[in-house]
Amino acid sequence: MRRFALLILALSLLTPESMMAQTKDQSIEAQLRAVFKTERVLRWEAPIRYQMLGITTPQHVNLFHATATNVAVWTGADFSRGTSSAEINVWFLFSPDFKQAARIDAVRNVMALPGENKEAFLKRADSWGDDTITYINRGIDEGKFRYVAMLINPLLFGEDSLQRLFLTTIFQSLTNVDHRSDELRPSVMNRGWKPMSRLQDVDIDLIRAIYDADYPYDPKRGGSLSQLIDRITQ
Repeated sequence: MRRFALLILALSLLTPESMMAQTKDQSIEAQLRAVFKTERVLRWEAPIRYQMLGITTPQHVNLFHATATNVAVWTGADFSRGTSSAEINVWFLFSPDFKQAARIDAVRNVMALPGENKEAFLKRADSWGDDTITYINRGIDEGKFRYVAMLINPLLFGEDSLQRLFLTTIFQSLTNVDHRSDELRPSVMNRGWKPMSRLQDVDIDLIRAIYDADYPYDPKRGGSLSQLIDRITQ
C-alpha cells in the first residue's frame, strides 16, 4: 500500500508541462541516436582549415566560401579557408566523374585509406557509383579527427540546391554524422534536396554542443552520445 501511495504521489507531481518536456527530451534522444547510429561522438581538436577544388565558376566559388564563413559564424567552430598547404586538413573535392578524379594523384593522396596502395585504391574507386553524391574519407587519430576528405558530385543538383549541398558537406566535415535521415527535422541532413540557404537550428545547436568547451570530451576516446544528449536536453 505504501508503494502504491508513493506512486500516486509521484504521478500527482507530474504536470502536463513536465510530461510534455519529458516526452520532448525522449524524442530528441531517439532522433539523435537514429542520426549518429553510434555512441561515439568525434570532433576536431585542432583548427579546421579547408581547401575547395573542382568548382571554377566564380559565383559558385564565392557561394561556397561565403557559406563556409557563415557556418563558422553560426556555430562558433574554428573553421576557415586554409592559406597554406601545411595547415589544410579538410578537402572538398568536386567532380562529376569520380573514377576519373581518382586517377589524379592529389585526390588519391587524401581519399586513399591508410595503407591502401595505388592499385587497391583505383580498384575500389572503380566500384564507386555515378549516382552517389559524396564519398567521405575521415582520418581519425584516437578520438579526434586528423583529416577529412570528401569527393562530391555537384552535377546531381540543380542550381537552386547547390547551396544546400555545400551546407551538407560542411556539416559532415565537422561531425561524424554520415547518414541522411528524416529523424531530426528540419535539418540539412534530411532526405531530398529542398533548397536551404543556412544550417537549420537543430544543426547549429548540435555542432555548438559538440564543440562546447564544457562538453566532457576525451581526445583519446572521443565523446559520449549519451552525455551529448544530456547537455542538449538540459
